[in-house]
Amino acid sequence: RVHKTGAPGIDRIACLDPIPPARLLADLGIAEARGPLLLVLFHPQTRGGSHQQVDALLDALGAIGSARMVLIGPNADSGNREIRNRMESFVAARPETVLVPSLEDRSFLSLMACADIMVGNSSSGIIEAPSFGLPVVNIGARQAGRTRGSNVIDCDAEVNQIRAALERAVETRRNSDRLVD
Repeated sequence: RVHKTGAPGIDRIACLDPIPPARLLADLGIAEARGPLLLVLFHPQTRGGSHQQVDALLDALGAIGSARMVLIGPNADSGNREIRNRMESFVAARPETVLVPSLEDRSFLSLMACADIMVGNSSSGIIEAPSFGLPVVNIGARQAGRTRGSNVIDCDAEVNQIRAALERAVETRRNSDRLVD
């Protein structure tokens, strides 16, 4: 017998007792109220080309002036070291940006709850982010074929397309009940 039940990740959100944003951001080393907060997750592509894609993502993010960013390290798939090295270099030059290797579930979901925009190619942008009304810039084809909500802005892994998608996400957030600083 088969039962269609949906994504189990959504059940975790219903039971969430979120960490207060001020405490969570302080624990991560991020200033609480200085520009929009971007949550960035980028994992290796199964068919290679990840380093060019993460370079395009980081170039696009580098053009954002006053944003605070939390980058979460890539998963354990092949090619993760290249992505992590590029993320480390990116973060080293930006005081309002941190790289976290990973987060436990409550911290991750709490971060999604207080972020202004999510950027990357993680399934979390497709599955959990809609529950938070979080605009997502989904880069590349890693999530191809998945049903997605209207919060997801898909783009290719090209700097100009990522920038345009980020601008749309900022505008979406400004027009929502939570405004970007």
